[in-house]
Amino acid sequence: MAEHIDCGSSLLVSLADDVLGIIGRSLSTRDICNLSTCCKSLNVATSFDKIWLAKCEELGVLSSRDLVEWRKAVLSYKALCRFLTSVKPLLGIWVNHNWDLGNVVYVMPGFASVVGCRVIPQDVGPSSIEGGPILWAPVFEVISDDNGALAFVLHGRDKGQDYIYPGTMKSIGKTCNVLLLEVEYKEKNNANCVYTKSPHCHLKEETGKKKSKLHSRISKWLRFADKSSVAMPVKKLSFVDRWKLLEIVTGSIRIKVPYSTCDSLFPCLRGDEYRFWKNVAHSSEHREMLIKMHELGAGYTDWTANHEDSSELRDILKSGDIVGLTLQASTMLLTDSFSGWPYTNGSLFALYKLLIREPTVGQEYAGSWRVTFGWPPHKLTENKVLFFVILSYKEMSPGQRFLKATKIFDGTEYAPCGNGSAVFTVNVDKPSTESFPWSSGADSLSVGVTQAFTGFGDGDGYGFGRAGSTPGSLFVLEDGVLAFVWTETGSVVTLQRVNLDEVLRNGQRVPPLPPVNNFSYLYSVYSSYPNVFADMKA
Repeated sequence: MAEHIDCGSSLLVSLADDVLGIIGRSLSTRDICNLSTCCKSLNVATSFDKIWLAKCEELGVLSSRDLVEWRKAVLSYKALCRFLTSVKPLLGIWVNHNWDLGNVVYVMPGFASVVGCRVIPQDVGPSSIEGGPILWAPVFEVISDDNGALAFVLHGRDKGQDYIYPGTMKSIGKTCNVLLLEVEYKEKNNANCVYTKSPHCHLKEETGKKKSKLHSRISKWLRFADKSSVAMPVKKLSFVDRWKLLEIVTGSIRIKVPYSTCDSLFPCLRGDEYRFWKNVAHSSEHREMLIKMHELGAGYTDWTANHEDSSELRDILKSGDIVGLTLQASTMLLTDSFSGWPYTNGSLFALYKLLIREPTVGQEYAGSWRVTFGWPPHKLTENKVLFFVILSYKEMSPGQRFLKATKIFDGTEYAPCGNGSAVFTVNVDKPSTESFPWSSGADSLSVGVTQAFTGFGDGDGYGFGRAGSTPGSLFVLEDGVLAFVWTETGSVVTLQRVNLDEVLRNGQRVPPLPPVNNFSYLYSVYSSYPNVFADMKA
């Protein structure tokens, strides 16, 4: 019998849990996976929950308390780490191509999932955000199965009924900055889904000129295409045809959402323990329901089986007759502009990630901020609109660093300038000599100014629709509030840091838009930007 070679696994297995945690933090995920392939004993040792819990904590996506709850939904901390590592690049603020009012989608942790929530343009009442729940609508979810694999679910609504639209999601790169909603073709014999128990969904009847014209154009393309290159014919179609095809597919694979699960996408904030744990239970049930629905739908529909009226569709699917939704995470060159707003492509059904820097030494004011108009910030005025900006830095030359506020969300019913427009720009290396116009705030306490910078503000501070810029100063107050004051008019906007995760967890869900528009927000933009959510305002 061959002599047993000790690879050190027995020592590793005998270590205390806290020591295993230290080892887990000192090794990369790749190192741990490589160790697991050395021998059976090391494979067992590197599968310990304590090691993978340390890797989950290292990712910084969830608190330790939340990790414990999420662990109950999967087979192991290793599976949880696999999921968290995959979806971490999705977290943050995403926007659509159109510079409309409602194009901010915030992706945040749900329960063993991440959830994309569209912030609804709205009035926030006399006390701003603290005055009532912020309205939001679900856009999509990426959920984890027991092993940490990904499944994509699109949300939408049709004729007063909420639906989910199951699909697939493949690998997510660490630098992904574009999410593409696409139609995916697969041959029957090669259709591999995350969930494959039943890939057959009801095919909604589609009639009329829209369908026939679309089919003829696709069929014509297929006749002249190399069969080996028809894995994704959708990319060869025009924008209008791809839109129509997405509508046909979503109408074919949709599944009704039970009303009882509509408000359970993520738990509320901790505080009221009874409400929190009730939310956790409902969120767990919601995830289990989505997985079961995904198994039934699998994100694919058989366009030829059991459908007598699908003769035209057979022409489309000559190279494969399984079709479904997929969410593709891509990395594109979006040109990092000073404003932080990406250059987008209007021919794609896409969400684009905003590059938002975390505050650091020398760039203390970077990040997302909530804006209010007038002084003081908490002045009791009715119908304040929800308004967000991001602050970003750029060094034009040595000793010339600029801070720019870019509008990313505007709650007014019509905006003269869309999201992505500038609010103000200041030179943080050029102190202002102006005095702050007010000596006290809403509570009659004195106002202290720690810094002031010289710059320019677009417009007059109440719409930013006037061409050109006018001088002003940015004041940093002792309580962390920023205030930009236009020199000529005395108009003022105040900025306070905002945590969208907390805001949405205390928010109120409203129904989503139809599925394709819900993801891409494809509304025309001309001289003004209508708020399609106007009837949902608080």
